[in-house]
Amino acid sequence: MKKVMYLFLVLVLHLPLYARTVTTGNELFRQALSGEESFDAAAADYVRLINEGETDLFSLYYNLGNTLYLADDPVAALAAYGAALKLKPSDEDCIANRNLVLGELELEAPVPDAAGSFLHGPVLLFGVKAAGVILLFLTVSAFGAALLFLIVKKPVFRTISVILLVLSLLMSGSLFSWNPNPAVIAQDNTALRRGDSPLYEPLAVLQAGTSIHIIEERKGWFRVKTGKTASSVSQTGWIQDTQMIDIQKLIDRYQ
Repeated sequence: MKKVMYLFLVLVLHLPLYARTVTTGNELFRQALSGEESFDAAAADYVRLINEGETDLFSLYYNLGNTLYLADDPVAALAAYGAALKLKPSDEDCIANRNLVLGELELEAPVPDAAGSFLHGPVLLFGVKAAGVILLFLTVSAFGAALLFLIVKKPVFRTISVILLVLSLLMSGSLFSWNPNPAVIAQDNTALRRGDSPLYEPLAVLQAGTSIHIIEERKGWFRVKTGKTASSVSQTGWIQDTQMIDIQKLIDRYQ
């Protein structure tokens, strides 16, 4: 399984759009594959590029996930893949790599929630950046059509303006409600508790690598929601800060 995953990652290593700025990280990754460099060095360089504000964050998070997996840290790899999928939820390569790692950890892949899929359909289909561009286009076009109606007084422009405005409102609802704050459970046998204290009873016991979404933070405790899988329903509860990993913790680790 490890060799299959290794080959798969090499074949589908995402080539970022801004190749000039991420060449170093990719070169270190290739050197690590040949044994000339460490995967930790490649991970540190991807984090450096993230901190420098490079715009192709999806590729950097995705490549960071591949690197961390090959560095024998599958849980951290899942955290990086989760951050990448927040930006491009339907990317097939990233989903495939994430699911392969989950399978190795004997965890089920999350399945889409029907209500959430309907509400966030545009973001799931186009990705966050593209959805933002489409929203801007729809909004500008709606006001342009409204202005034409005021000038030429033709009802067709009013109708077009109303349709575009409705579409822009739907797109904005999808985009601005999309805030999953992905993370993963860091430790096996982590108790998901009813409240923000070890005195509260456990609702469930979660294993390392389990996908969660952060809802809020309170004095070192996080209210999180687990993902729905084929055999389990989503649950909401509290875990301690030390029991989860998100992309910010990965950045802090390697910077």
